[in-house]
Amino acid sequence: MSGQGGAGDGGGEGTGGRSQRLCLWGPSSAGKTALLAQLFHLGTQAGTAWEVLPAAGAQDFVETTRQRMREENRFPGATAAGSLSVKELGYHFRHRTRDVVACLTVEDRAGVDSEQYEPISQTLIDADGLVLVLDATHEPARLESFLSRTLERLSHARGQPPRRDPRPIAVCLAKADLWIRTAEELTSATQEPGAFVRRWLDGRCLAPLGTYCERFELFPLSAIGVRLRWGAVEPTVFVDEKGEERLCPRGRPVNLLEPFAWVLDRLLAW
Repeated sequence: MSGQGGAGDGGGEGTGGRSQRLCLWGPSSAGKTALLAQLFHLGTQAGTAWEVLPAAGAQDFVETTRQRMREENRFPGATAAGSLSVKELGYHFRHRTRDVVACLTVEDRAGVDSEQYEPISQTLIDADGLVLVLDATHEPARLESFLSRTLERLSHARGQPPRRDPRPIAVCLAKADLWIRTAEELTSATQEPGAFVRRWLDGRCLAPLGTYCERFELFPLSAIGVRLRWGAVEPTVFVDEKGEERLCPRGRPVNLLEPFAWVLDRLLAW
């Protein structure tokens, strides 16, 4: 089920200029830090509908991760758990052809914190749209448990039961490069993202979405991406002489900007 529904009541044009608030959320080791780093890089390239610009508070994060991933071919460091684990990473989305600028506040909370039974984040409650990230390497029972727990607690925190959450919610299956082995599968992942996820993921994992969400879409996602050469998909990770995993150059991210663009398009209701 994909809850397309009608347009949301979001900001942008026609809403008095109120900025949209998006929240990124996911379990530990889902690759949220790499996603945020690559999102900025991809959003500065030509050919995308949205530009991604960092707010002042995100500049250090952008520079540090850019150096590790683009210059050193290393994975970014994971967000540390604990009292200092929550950082407000402000991004601005600016549409290239329309006079629209949307503000994006992404809460980069250590994934282990997101799986504990602590109060739901106020950022998650107040957001106009959500991007939920799941780890493709987790067993189906763990994915279903995370979605059920998060969406159920979020519903109660927003005071909504038994209503479904009306916000647009993009649900991303991260590390999808592990499942993209041919050029045909890459085409399917980018052109039919929802169908691709359903082919690989047990339907029971997605059941909580139909229960708690009015509008959602599924995206296979890979921040490190894939390399397509001569019609063949090549690995984007290798092990160096020290036994450390490194990134191959020229990896093509998969559906990195698309989930955010999908949410923004429905909030702005063009």
